[in-house]
Amino acid sequence: MMDRLPARRAVEPEVVEPEIVGFEQRPSLWKRIAGRMGLSLFVGALGLGLCAFGAVLTLTVVGAAIGIPLVLFGLGLILLAALLLFGGGPMRTITFRVGR
Repeated sequence: MMDRLPARRAVEPEVVEPEIVGFEQRPSLWKRIAGRMGLSLFVGALGLGLCAFGAVLTLTVVGAAIGIPLVLFGLGLILLAALLLFGGGPMRTITFRVGR
């Protein structure tokens, strides 16, 4: 073990390999629209569920303390779903790759 000391460090280049960065083509327009619609439907359904659950809780005086914020949060999620679907400009795609 003492014959390997002092440890030497290999010199690495100061550039990033193109295959590490990953210059990949963007997904097609239809895949991006389907992804945006799927995410918007999920967030909208979650917002509707929270609104319904909050509305049920507001039937009692004690439940109104929890139900009213749930309804407001659900309405916010529904607005976020509409923004995701119709607004926001071009959707950016982030691709994660596992290194070798």
